Amino acid sequence: MIKEEAIPGYNEGKLDELTTGADYAKVGIIDTRVQNNVMIRIFNLDASYAIKYKITGLIKSGGIEDDVVTETALSAGNDNTESLNTKYGHLVIYAKTNATGETPAVGVVFNQRD
Repeated sequence: MIKEEAIPGYNEGKLDELTTGADYAKVGIIDTRVQNNVMIRIFNLDASYAIKYKITGLIKSGGIEDDVVTETALSAGNDNTESLNTKYGHLVIYAKTNATGETPAVGVVFNQRD
């Protein structure tokens, strides 16, 4: 069951649209301190260029990031959902493109689950 209430200070259930380039850029940070299960949907909003994304986890702010989801390719115009059972305080979503000089738009939506 997906909870409908928003987590204060975070944009749960709404599309955050950011651009990315050839180097990994943070496209989303999710506070998961009070959640065990999280569903994250990543959108490649570009019609022409593929992106790659990865998700890392931090047990505490400023700590060492662990790989939660390794680098994953997402073709133009597509999306992917990651359902995670997490022990981390924060999840960080990164994205990049291999297209030289291009900055595709990436969208992130998340929901907590019971």
